[in-house]
Amino acid sequence: GETASSATPEGTPAIVPDRTGCQIGAGLLSAEINELTAALATSTDDAGVFSLRKWGGEAGDGAMGNLPPLWMLKYLPNMLACHVTIIHGTEGPSNTITCAESSGILSLGEASRVIERGDADVCFAGGCESKLNPLGIARLTFAKRLAPTGEATDPAAFAMPYDPSSTGGLPGEGGAILMVESGESARARDPEKIYAEIAGFGAGHSPMPHFPGVLDPEATG
Repeated sequence: GETASSATPEGTPAIVPDRTGCQIGAGLLSAEINELTAALATSTDDAGVFSLRKWGGEAGDGAMGNLPPLWMLKYLPNMLACHVTIIHGTEGPSNTITCAESSGILSLGEASRVIERGDADVCFAGGCESKLNPLGIARLTFAKRLAPTGEATDPAAFAMPYDPSSTGGLPGEGGAILMVESGESARARDPEKIYAEIAGFGAGHSPMPHFPGVLDPEATG
């Protein structure tokens, strides 16, 4: 098999391409407003109302044609895992998970499962997200996902994701990438460099957290 290059820092996992995976969590990346302006400005009807017909057009001449040619490629969330695998030369299982605020922790679970089934020994795992973007804030606002804070300044009074009385979330940004490694590989590399163990993982699904006044379970059938 391949061995670590001389540039690999001592005590860190060697990247063997076909045994190294990449699982990254990301929310949907919000486009910049100035890139959408030209398209949106030409997508209104005679009454000044947004028109899907004007946006798409019938002969490929719609307003969306005013978007930069590479607009979609710039904002695909899977570009995160794509760039990491290219930079580090990894060829194992690669995936980007886009499940809003749970994306980062889900990437750790997916990385552990990739390793458990024997498809990789090491995986990049973590998340990267910023909701401090006008379109990101607009999306959360229309979905009623943000907590109404009024004049309050203490985030701890609102950031309560597991509290039934939570009224919503708070916008923010952050990023972190960890190396998830099989126990056998980690012990062979350097037992003193094992910082934590993933003892288990579980995940469920729901359409949206139940914030009071936002989603009525009985109304959804």
